[in-house]
Amino acid sequence: MFEKVSEDVYAITDGSTVGNVALIATETGNFLIDTSMYPKVARDIRISVEKTKTGKLLGGAFTHYHFDHTGGSQIFHDVPMYGHALTKENFEKNYMTDEFLKRFKDSPQKDLFEGLRPTPPSRVYSTNPFVPEEFNNVEFIHTGGHTSGSILIRYIPENILFAGDNLFVGRYPWGGDPTASPYDWLNAMKTIQDMKPKKIVPGHGSVVDELTEINRYVKYLEKVIQLGEKLVIEKTDEEKALEALEEIDFLPESREGMKKGTLSRWFEVIKAKNS
Repeated sequence: MFEKVSEDVYAITDGSTVGNVALIATETGNFLIDTSMYPKVARDIRISVEKTKTGKLLGGAFTHYHFDHTGGSQIFHDVPMYGHALTKENFEKNYMTDEFLKRFKDSPQKDLFEGLRPTPPSRVYSTNPFVPEEFNNVEFIHTGGHTSGSILIRYIPENILFAGDNLFVGRYPWGGDPTASPYDWLNAMKTIQDMKPKKIVPGHGSVVDELTEINRYVKYLEKVIQLGEKLVIEKTDEEKALEALEEIDFLPESREGMKKGTLSRWFEVIKAKNS
């Protein structure tokens, strides 16, 4: 299920978990990063984790609150699962409601959600950076960007980074969350540049071992922010402003719905900051 990334790091990036799932497995114990979208898949992940190295799961962390990364959370209710305070807040607001659970009763994929019981992080922190007591060779760096609670996770001994959904490889990113910020996202990318990680596990897409994708994001976000601020100053009509922003090259055209939603949210943030 997991593919080896390095001596101690494993990941599932084939799309079967929707959001990527990663595992740090050492001779002292294992640490999970994100839990997939589906409880049924998360059960298989747990079995796989318990067969890797010592098999002892010391804890885990959520890179952010989105359900494609936290939907399997209930399967790990008995181990410390870390989440930033804003991740817990957004998780409880969006997923711990009867209205949300009703969506899955008649879903074509309802078997994958059998027994769904959204479980928020049991260990919450707000200091930055943060090191969990159970696994002191990782650090969590709160950046925001994709969501207000988004973090980067660095496995210190191998300098491997888990970017969560601040990095989508090979596809246009989703930045339409109501807490997303292009400014924070740009800062997150620059933080990664400064770290110079040996490998990066993205939230979606394949593992990368160079900064090419990060550099691409930095250039794109800088262009969006620069043009967006200019359009705000010129009091450009929002529809025309979004059309202009859509003209900025980033990746081959795909996920156009995602692009429109992302740029709409980003321009909203740019307006609020510069009005």
